[in-house]
Amino acid sequence: MAAKEKLFDQFPPVSSEEWMKKIIADLKGADFAEKLIWRTNEGLDIMPFYRKEDLKDLKYLDSARRISISER
Repeated sequence: MAAKEKLFDQFPPVSSEEWMKKIIADLKGADFAEKLIWRTNEGLDIMPFYRKEDLKDLKYLDSARRISISER
């Protein structure tokens, strides 16, 4: 593998809709939320997968990149 080659370049891109169709098929009728969504003690739902487009509306990510931590 070439040094600049990305790990998954050899695979075609897959949309979120395609992932969900495959997951639902693999669940064979089982409830998606019950089987794959984890709820934290704080009430946050953790999905079984996340994609780059899931980050587009998270405003705090931009501000976090500007925070500088230093030691005196």
